[in-house]
Amino acid sequence: MTLSVNSRTVYYVDSHATGTAIGTNWANAFPTLAQALTHVDSCSAIWMAGGTYPQPAMLTLPPGIEIDGGFPVGGVWTDRNPSAFPTLLNTSTLTNAFLTQQTAELVGKHSVLDGLTFSNGYTALGFLAGSPFIQNCTFKGYSNSAVWGQSLTMVFSNCVFANNPGQGVLSAGHSASFLSHCTFTNNMNGAVEGILAQVNASDCTFAGNAAQYGGAAINYYESGGTIQRCRFSANTAQEGGAILSDALSVITVSDSLFYQNHTTFEGGAIATAGTTTLINCTLADNVADQDGGALAEFGGVTAFENCILWNNSLTDSQDFNTAAAEIYHQGGSLFATNSLFQYTQPVSGPNNLNANPLFANATAGDYTLSARSPAVDAGLNADVAFGDTDLNGNARIQHTTVDLGAYESAYAPNAVSVLTFPQSASSCIGQTAQFQISGSLANNYQWQYSFGSGWTNFNTGSWLFGTAVNISQSNNVQTLAVANVASNLNGLLIQAFIVGHSYTSSVVTLSVPQNSTIYVAANGPVGGDGTSWTNAFTNIIDAVNAASPCRPTIWVAQGNYKPAPGYLRGSFYYGYFEIPLGISMYGGFPAGGGDWSTRNPATHPTITTT
Repeated sequence: MTLSVNSRTVYYVDSHATGTAIGTNWANAFPTLAQALTHVDSCSAIWMAGGTYPQPAMLTLPPGIEIDGGFPVGGVWTDRNPSAFPTLLNTSTLTNAFLTQQTAELVGKHSVLDGLTFSNGYTALGFLAGSPFIQNCTFKGYSNSAVWGQSLTMVFSNCVFANNPGQGVLSAGHSASFLSHCTFTNNMNGAVEGILAQVNASDCTFAGNAAQYGGAAINYYESGGTIQRCRFSANTAQEGGAILSDALSVITVSDSLFYQNHTTFEGGAIATAGTTTLINCTLADNVADQDGGALAEFGGVTAFENCILWNNSLTDSQDFNTAAAEIYHQGGSLFATNSLFQYTQPVSGPNNLNANPLFANATAGDYTLSARSPAVDAGLNADVAFGDTDLNGNARIQHTTVDLGAYESAYAPNAVSVLTFPQSASSCIGQTAQFQISGSLANNYQWQYSFGSGWTNFNTGSWLFGTAVNISQSNNVQTLAVANVASNLNGLLIQAFIVGHSYTSSVVTLSVPQNSTIYVAANGPVGGDGTSWTNAFTNIIDAVNAASPCRPTIWVAQGNYKPAPGYLRGSFYYGYFEIPLGISMYGGFPAGGGDWSTRNPATHPTITTT
């Protein structure tokens, strides 16, 4: 028995070709892809030169064919560079899928699309059969699904789905999609959806996608899949900003980062009603308008293993700073082992932490762990498979124990258990400024201050330029209170040193704005801000809105001023000014303004009128 292996027959396509159009070489290349497809079989390859190819009609992709773009005219395989020689297939005139495959391939043969850019239209690719392999391709500007497949397997590698008014990939009807090193950005009807399908993603990025209902990055409907080493950021939806998984879906997510995702209802990053397992994931800075800034569970089973949930929040102030700001739990079972939460959660499982993870620089989007993070070496090794790597490709378990979260560090454990750090504060003259730090009850804090040169310790009952200082403890929160703040404390630097740990909080600042008067003049300039007579507000309403404990006094020049809109009762109209507590208002100043000595309410009447 003899096994024959035949190399692919290559046909050439060049939109600028002027030869005989028989496709056997670059000089006589086909000018269109449609012409080439009429000559190929399952052992054929089509090489396309860089250029723009308008596609006036739908085409059928023969099974087992390979189409490669990105060639310079006359080039060989080693000259191919899709970035330098983009092959653009413009399908803007079509109202259905441009390329479809409806016939299965022979065993071991796959249709391959490589180095092509598909742009504009309804759908770029539709598959009802086969097992296509799509790599180094870009899809942009599609109003439906850029690629859809039903009852088959699709493999995507190094592809980009960007700026599609519709959807990126739809996998339906007992199909499976495998996404590797792909990028999905600004797809406005979701990046990926699985309906009765498997959707698997590894080393992918999902950023800035939106969905009308849920799962702007991946929406699982009666589906399943695994997600490894993926980044989800700034995705927005009604439910599950990044991922939505329904009651019949089963998914596992590992070594992945969810940050700055947003939902208008529940589950800023994830909403699930099925079985969801999160392993070594970081969910941080996600926002839900109602409940579950990080995750919302509507039944099923959710498990956190070696995960970090931090600084997830709600826009609904009623549940702000509560467990619901992090996880919304409505039915089902919630388990966690060796995971770190900002708030105490109703989870079953051992070795969970309630401490600041001390990210390297979350403000700049860096969620790796700093040297003193309590998440270093705090995980459970049983949750790590042999050969696992973190989100940056580093080997898991750098020392004896795996870290928590999406990133593994090279640091040895040297944890500081702190929950919240001091924040900069602004205080008016005469008020009390407060700074707080919280964490382990075992922590011994030393507050320090500086005016820019060296640090001096605060002590309870001490005085600072005539200002009393008090330090108090309530449960795990310590408060530094600086009473009767004076103007000479403006710019004071403050930090908290944790004795015995050689760890100091970030430096914060006390700002002391000078008390100032707000000015109102009927003949003032348009857009005035009330800081002087020459830049006065023209109405009292704006002045009242600008008033504060640091701007407690309003001077009003001669003139007529209308109150806020009121109501009509009978033949009388009732309008009013609402003056906040502690704010003083004085009328009777000259129309052009003046100091206190020029004030005379009889000579310069200040009149309110409806």
